[in-house]
This record gives sequence, structure tokens and C-alpha cells, in this order.
Amino acid sequence: QPFAYVLALEDLAAEPDQLLSYFLWADYVGPDGQPRRTTGDMFFAEVRPFDEIFREDQDGASAAEAAGEQGASSPTEKLAELQKQIINATWNIQRREAGVKPSGQFKKDIGVVQESQEQALEQAEELKPRTEDPRTQALVEMVQKEMKKAVDQLSDATKKNSTGPLPPALSAEQSAYQALLKLQAREFRVSQNRSRGGGGGAGRAQRQIDQLELKQSEDRYETQR
Repeated sequence: QPFAYVLALEDLAAEPDQLLSYFLWADYVGPDGQPRRTTGDMFFAEVRPFDEIFREDQDGASAAEAAGEQGASSPTEKLAELQKQIINATWNIQRREAGVKPSGQFKKDIGVVQESQEQALEQAEELKPRTEDPRTQALVEMVQKEMKKAVDQLSDATKKNSTGPLPPALSAEQSAYQALLKLQAREFRVSQNRSRGGGGGAGRAQRQIDQLELKQSEDRYETQR
């Protein structure tokens, strides 16, 4: 039976760079007359800021460099995508293992997720030497802290062969992902002399760049007047 529901983010006081996760569930009565619940996949809503800033690169960056900045994913973006996959994997195992006793596949699957989270933690540790300002360093430290919590909980689940540590592991994974969202750059430098054909950037970014060029044209016109 189809249904619709509007989730008003304003009512939740959502703020830029926050992560909102949600899932659907349905209760029904099984053949044995007992109530049962089916849970769906987890979905993510990332609250993006309206004030993304695109500035002209003042250091004379080449067109190739500008195109690379627009088209390539940053290490933070790649790490955020990996962390999202880890969250989904943990969630799917948790909802699959809804019974009293974990299945024979539980330990193996949790071990794979734990290994992925450990790899993500190693990548997070590589981010810190690249950061300079205190706010960014604090975010990197938050990512590392929450990822370490997740690793510990996943390890505990494997050792105990228990689903009990999965909810706190999932919570730590989501906290790490939210911190990664805050790490992603809002300000993009573009070169005035960049090559339009080589960028491959998103449509929204291209509109921002076009607006930047329009602003530059207006400034020159005002100067001539």
C-alpha cells in the first residue's frame, strides 16, 4: 500500500553540515498470530549550506589545476563515502540479526565491517598533518575519536558474538560521518583562466562559477564608468 510522509527539517531545527538519518518500518501479524516488524534500508539527508563561496584564485593557478579542483574528489570526500558505506553495512547486519541468537554469518560480516572501519581510521589519521587551523584539527580529532569508538564496539561484537554492541557502534559511525561532512570544504578556488571543457564539476558549482564571472564583468564595467 503506497503512502507518503513529509519530514519537515525546520521542525527538527536542522543546521548546515548536520547528518539526518532515517529508515522505514512496518508492523504486521505473522501466520503464528504474533506481531512482527520489517525494517527498511537507512537513508541519509545531509543539510548543505546556502553560503558556499567560490572565489577567484589569486595565485595564478593554471587551467589544469582549476579543472582538477573541480573534478576530483578530495580525500575527505572519499573518506566520507567510505564511512557512509560502513554505516549502511552495520545497519544491514543489525536489522538482519534481529533474532535472539546471531546467525553463523554474523562474526564474518562484522569482521569485514571492523576491518573497513580500521582502514577508515588510518585514512583519518593521514588527514591531520594536512590541516593547519585549530577548528579543522579539532574536527579531524573528532573523526578519529568516533571511529576508534566504532572499532572498539565492532571488536566487542565479534569477541562476544553478540549484536548488543551494534547500536553504540552505529552511533559512533554516524558521529564520525557528521564530523567528516563538516570537514568538507565550502570554499572553492577557481581560476579565471580555467578550461571550461576540463572541469567536470557539478551543475551547482558551475552556476556559482558563472555568477563569479558575471560579478567580475560588472566590477570592470563599474570601474570604467
